[in-house]
Amino acid sequence: MPFFKNKLTSVLGVDLGTSSVKLVDLRGTAGKASLATYGIAELSRGGGTLTPYEKPEEIAEVIQDLISQAHASATATVGALSSLSVFTTVLSLPAMPEREIAQAIQWEARKLLPLPLEKMKLDWHILKPENSEAKKQQTMDIILTAAPTDVIERYLLIFKIAGLSLVGLETEAAAIGRSLLPPHGGNVLVIDTGATTTNLIVFSDNTPVVVRHSDIGGSTINHNIANALNVTIERAQQFKHTLGIQMSGEYTHPAARAIKFVIDNMIIQEVRRVAGAFNDMGRGVIDSIILTGGGSLLKNFPIYLQEILKIPVTIGNPWNKVSCPPGLAQELEYNKEAMAIAIGLGLKLF
Repeated sequence: MPFFKNKLTSVLGVDLGTSSVKLVDLRGTAGKASLATYGIAELSRGGGTLTPYEKPEEIAEVIQDLISQAHASATATVGALSSLSVFTTVLSLPAMPEREIAQAIQWEARKLLPLPLEKMKLDWHILKPENSEAKKQQTMDIILTAAPTDVIERYLLIFKIAGLSLVGLETEAAAIGRSLLPPHGGNVLVIDTGATTTNLIVFSDNTPVVVRHSDIGGSTINHNIANALNVTIERAQQFKHTLGIQMSGEYTHPAARAIKFVIDNMIIQEVRRVAGAFNDMGRGVIDSIILTGGGSLLKNFPIYLQEILKIPVTIGNPWNKVSCPPGLAQELEYNKEAMAIAIGLGLKLF
């Protein structure tokens, strides 16, 4: 729901990733968003990489510098909690009166969460039954999301130091769904592969019902190539960009074999585990896969996934949800893989 109706709205969507900050400045009225400006900056200072869990002053400075460079003027901001910090699960509970649900969820949450309930912030909603048979079983599925309060406070501090007015803080999964999914997307798996992590999110009826985080990213492939060929990380990255996934089936180049090893034994195996978990929920099978993040740029990655998994695979384009200046079309096409979360955050107000 938009925060402002029938009024001019301006908002920053700010994505604090593991290796970079992305932001979009969106303008418009309820239901219609236009791009004012955007920017991307590396999250590194002095040779090291910053994270939202440490050095909030330095991260705030990166945000301020990026706002200045992009000439962004909005101050109302929506941010996202890192998937590293968010716990998501589906609870299956007996059907009960609405007044009893909150207490039942807290009871179940105490058994599942890694921290005491007093140190976690909970959010939940009831999933619609998949079919008429599910309705007859007198049970309800509830998606539960939780995050440590100290992590939330750290994010609040970062945006406060940056001089921004934080009007929303949500999960990366919610932002990705908003920017990449069609209005009625069926059962869709989104694979968001970054520099050091991969998030796999299954959406059913545009609601994230399975969310998995993996410490596998583009750097995993780089290191595997570097170890196999005894070359530097920089040289390994060049091999990765040049070769990608070889479709000939021979994989004669050792770098090609190193790339395929990570894709087959890490990414695809994780996809199959997530698909299995979703199937166990009794909500059907995955209809399609959408790729996003820098890892989706790996040559032949969509084609190879589709060939192995027998599921349609596309690369998502979050700019399709925003009205953009025609003169920027080529530039925006080039960086669409990086902007899904930031755009989804900005769209929260429209």
